[in-house]
Amino acid sequence: LLLSLPTSRPLTGKLISLGVDEHYAQRISAAVAQAELRFKESCEAGYRRRRLKILSQPFSSLDPNAVSTLSVYYSALYSKLVGDWASYILNTFAPRFVNAQELHKQAHTSRSRSPSNKPGFNQSAVPLLEQFFNANAFPSRLEKYDLASRCGMSYKQINTWFQNHRTRIRKEGGSLNKPQTANQFIVEFENNVLEALLPLHDEVDD
Repeated sequence: LLLSLPTSRPLTGKLISLGVDEHYAQRISAAVAQAELRFKESCEAGYRRRRLKILSQPFSSLDPNAVSTLSVYYSALYSKLVGDWASYILNTFAPRFVNAQELHKQAHTSRSRSPSNKPGFNQSAVPLLEQFFNANAFPSRLEKYDLASRCGMSYKQINTWFQNHRTRIRKEGGSLNKPQTANQFIVEFENNVLEALLPLHDEVDD
């Protein structure tokens, strides 16, 4: 018997209801579906390997319920992974993406402004930036958008500040902290989505 795992419904409508622009929501939903497919293929491959191992045992020692138990295990594992993934996308990623989406629009608008009308660097935000830098000198793109929103600055200003601060610390012989992420898959997903949907301007060196 093959493992039959369901496919979740697209998240496009829910993402739009959370404020994600429709064309972004469609592409994020497609990216989520691809990630879910990877989960599904991984669970199915694991099930096949362990099923073959079970069936290769001598008939006399074979547990008649082993295969069905294995199927239940992988079905439950897959359901939990997909449920947790959807919860993360809707409750954590989407609100942060909406924020990044708005800052990205503002950046496009500001390019047409005269230099005198563009927002200046917010010096009062330096303590917050330094606190973050001490914990993580290499923030992800989504984290930079988060900081830009909290500091009332642009993505470019945040990005430039971190670049310059890293350069200064290196010249002074200091060390740069880059903590291990708890979930590299999520970070890669976030970066890939932002790179595809919110491309940086040519003058921003990420």
